[in-house]
Amino acid sequence: MFTFLKKPAVISESEELQPNVESVDKCFLNFVDLMEKMSLLFRKNIASSSDVISHVLRQQEKFQLFSGSMEETVSAIVSINSQIAEVNSFIENLDAAVHSSSAAIEQITSSVHNVADIVSERISITKELSEAAGNGSEKVRKVLGVIDVLSQNVDAIKGVIAAINEISEKTNLLAMNAAIEAAHAGKAGLGFAVVAGEIRSLSEVTRKNAADIQKTLKSMITTLSDAHITADEAGGAMKYIGGKVQETTESFNEITSEMESLSDGSDNILASVRTISGSSEDLKNRFSSVAANMNTIVSSTESGKASFDEIKASSEQISGLMSADLFNMNDMIQCALDIDGCLAKKQQEAAAASGVPSFPFTNIILKHLSWVTKVRALIDGKLSGEGISLGDHHACDLGKWIDTQAESLGLSEKPSFKALVESHEALHSVVHDVFNNLETLSLSEREDRYATLLKKSQAVIDNLVVIRSELKTA
Repeated sequence: MFTFLKKPAVISESEELQPNVESVDKCFLNFVDLMEKMSLLFRKNIASSSDVISHVLRQQEKFQLFSGSMEETVSAIVSINSQIAEVNSFIENLDAAVHSSSAAIEQITSSVHNVADIVSERISITKELSEAAGNGSEKVRKVLGVIDVLSQNVDAIKGVIAAINEISEKTNLLAMNAAIEAAHAGKAGLGFAVVAGEIRSLSEVTRKNAADIQKTLKSMITTLSDAHITADEAGGAMKYIGGKVQETTESFNEITSEMESLSDGSDNILASVRTISGSSEDLKNRFSSVAANMNTIVSSTESGKASFDEIKASSEQISGLMSADLFNMNDMIQCALDIDGCLAKKQQEAAAASGVPSFPFTNIILKHLSWVTKVRALIDGKLSGEGISLGDHHACDLGKWIDTQAESLGLSEKPSFKALVESHEALHSVVHDVFNNLETLSLSEREDRYATLLKKSQAVIDNLVVIRSELKTA
């Protein structure tokens, strides 16, 4: 059996290389698409990382505020605890003073009751004195009556004495006359003369006795007068004593009434002091319980603060690592730019061959993202703003492309291009705001500005994606 081999066709060198060239072109285009997708993925990662950093930093700020509040709370609680301890000390002093006052008030109350009893006894005595003064006044009055009667009797006796003196004088006169007549009668009248002498002698004795009686009566009258005066004075004194005793009795009655009120008041004060003593003891126990609870609160608050400080430190570490990773992503972007630079030569050759200017989408996106990450690094303190001079929206690579190459692609009148220019200018305005006010902006204000910057950046990239699609379909 024979096998016949077909002679192979003769293929030219150009025909042999054609499939390889097409394959390389396809691979190149695929690689360009991958670079474009990668640049957009960079944007997504930057946005996600920035959101995480912003969230963590905002939480850090809240932790900082909360930590400060907790410190103030702990300080306030410690101050309150100190004040409670001071109040507790005051209560203990008050309790001691109340106990001391209670003992003193009990003594005062006892003394008041004793004084009230003594006053009651003195009232009884003054009543007896008042009665005695009344009886004395009555007896003085009776004595005055007796003196008056005696004075009247003396006056009557004086009358009798006067009559006796008169009779004595007449008898003496008759005796003298009888003696004279007896002398005239001689012996016949001798007996009569003797009788007359006796009568005369008796008359002289009577007159003498009457004079003595009268003298005694005068002395008696003087004595009775003095006794009357003395009795009057005694009566006045007894009345005065009775009045003073009555005043004393009334004063003692008033004192008794006041002492009864004072006794009742002392009893009430003593009861109140005992109530205060019980209340102060209860209050002391309650404050001791409050102080114990406050110590527990202080301990719990300090423990919570320590936990929050740990969380804060962890969040600071996380934000620092995320910020460092985001800043390091700039190195990856630079590598991608280097790769894109190699591809750009091929794109420029293709554009030169076709006569249509190329659209450096990946290059624009990557440089724009590099710029965005540097702003993030500036906010996070990873990059110093010293020596950096910010230009306007015409000075950056995207601004230069807009000013020099966009018109050659026929983009000037497209709505997407106008939206790109507007978003790009707004983006630069936000960056200038952050750069010029970085030292005065709070953390929240910085994050708000950067969130606005990311929105403007997304708008710029979205407009670039639209422009790329429009150019591909043109």
